Amino acid sequence: FDKHVARTKCRPLASGVLTVPQALAFLSVQLSAGLAVLVTFNTNSIILGFMSMPLVVVYPLMKRFTYWPQLVLGLTFNWGALIGYTAVMGEIS
Repeated sequence: FDKHVARTKCRPLASGVLTVPQALAFLSVQLSAGLAVLVTFNTNSIILGFMSMPLVVVYPLMKRFTYWPQLVLGLTFNWGALIGYTAVMGEIS
């Protein structure tokens, strides 16, 4: 879709500067780095981290199907506060 939209057609993947395998390799590196950080936290924080993944996956789709993707993005970013609190306190009270 991105290569057909004026605002996004110059992005690296849409314009062909970056190939799909390169993008997947970069995604793998980012996911691995995030997992490496996550596993240093306590068990409750790790569980909360994995519970945020549906929001991460749904956000790009919300940009196509709703006028309120910022709601999902806000929930996704603010989920980090829950993880941080749980990492420090050990639980959500």
